[in-house]
Amino acid sequence: MTVEQAAEYLKVHPDYIPVLVTKSDDLKLIGDETIIAKRDKTNAWLLGAMVAGLFFAIAVLPGIGG
Repeated sequence: MTVEQAAEYLKVHPDYIPVLVTKSDDLKLIGDETIIAKRDKTNAWLLGAMVAGLFFAIAVLPGIGG
């Protein structure tokens, strides 16, 4: 979304949009005109699945075979 689009949507002056973006933890201003949503770089569920898989491979699989 551009700054102009956000200003039109929120019905505020375009100069106020960068202030709103800097106050928000979830938004990021790219350059002087584009607003994007920040994304989490790590997915907690993916890390949990990896830990569970590793536990299964180390603890459960050797017990099944012997």
